[in-house]
Amino acid sequence: MKKVAIILFVALSLILTSCGSANTEEKAKSAYKSLNASADATDLVMSTVMSSWKFSIDSNKKYYNNFPGGCYAFAKTVGIPESIDVQEVMKSITKDTVYGSSSFAGLVFEEPSYCAACGIKCLEEADIIPKLDGAMNEAKDNIKEISDKNPNAKYLEGLKKYYSEVESYKEYSLNPTGSYIQAQSTAETYRANLKKYKNDLSFDLD
Repeated sequence: MKKVAIILFVALSLILTSCGSANTEEKAKSAYKSLNASADATDLVMSTVMSSWKFSIDSNKKYYNNFPGGCYAFAKTVGIPESIDVQEVMKSITKDTVYGSSSFAGLVFEEPSYCAACGIKCLEEADIIPKLDGAMNEAKDNIKEISDKNPNAKYLEGLKKYYSEVESYKEYSLNPTGSYIQAQSTAETYRANLKKYKNDLSFDLD
């Protein structure tokens, strides 16, 4: 997952630094590329959340007296970039809770919500989520400009649907609901929908 995160970071960075064109079709292609990268980045967020959740399920109090060991195992299992200090991230999340005490620190790994929050915070620290937000804003701006200049463009409706689905998936990945199995199923539905929207637009915009 670390390699995936690095590849996505580079892809999102290239999109955010590329120059836009006044041409409507080129704006559409730019929006399409931004959405493709955003969909991949969002799936990384969802995968990180699910891996964090699964880590909590499997922890079974093995890190009760070993908070540093739990953080190390979490980083390796979930695939957190090596540049991120998981101990410091988890401490920042739990500092005002019972898990902020050294006596209970290791028990935080029994809590799926805290593990998921740690995974998300790590992606924020790695600049993945901020760049994802930037790519989504770039796509939104391009879609609006296309809508203003050429409201009858054949690819406009597809871009709007693609954007809405990526945005919905992003929001869900940051705050999943239901059980672990239900969240897995929901993620698969989003992935299938996004693949369809991407493929529907590929003929015109690839």
